[in-house]
Amino acid sequence: MGGFRLRQWRKAWPDSLLRLELWLAGAPHPLLAADTVAGLARLAPLFLHLVVNDPQALAPPVHGQLRRAADAGLPLAAETFLVRGWNDEAGLLRELFLGLLRLRVRPYALIRGQWLPPALCVADAAAEGLIRSLRGWISGLAVPQLVDEPLDGTRHIRIPPYVTQLGPQGAEGVNYQGHPFAYPNPPPE
Repeated sequence: MGGFRLRQWRKAWPDSLLRLELWLAGAPHPLLAADTVAGLARLAPLFLHLVVNDPQALAPPVHGQLRRAADAGLPLAAETFLVRGWNDEAGLLRELFLGLLRLRVRPYALIRGQWLPPALCVADAAAEGLIRSLRGWISGLAVPQLVDEPLDGTRHIRIPPYVTQLGPQGAEGVNYQGHPFAYPNPPPE
């Protein structure tokens, strides 16, 4: 499955970073078979970029495949597309992201696709609320960046506004629990 082309690419550009995207749906993926993973590991630097949209995609048959890829030294990262009514619940996302982390896959992007039909697109405030329900409550390694993806395909990282005021005296805001904080600037020298 494209292995020959990947080897040609690696020979032509030996120092280039290769990124292979795989969509996981709960069944074993052919590119994560034992012989294929060993071949992919020889193409380093190569990153496996996974698209995983719900915890069901991490069914037991996939566990061994992801562990094998991690054991072979392949860096693994995942993105999730946020879809209203399917995976827009904080408990489900916690389960998914912690499950990925247990399998040595770094969840790095929770994507709010503005190209989705309006009935499936998650509202701004709801998406931000989901990130707030994760950040501070589970391992920071398991919390992806919230990303907006408009119709033009560009991506914009959204960070919940924890800092509410920034001035010469310092920063003020609220933490993940909603408690106020203040960080004064150091005195001038």
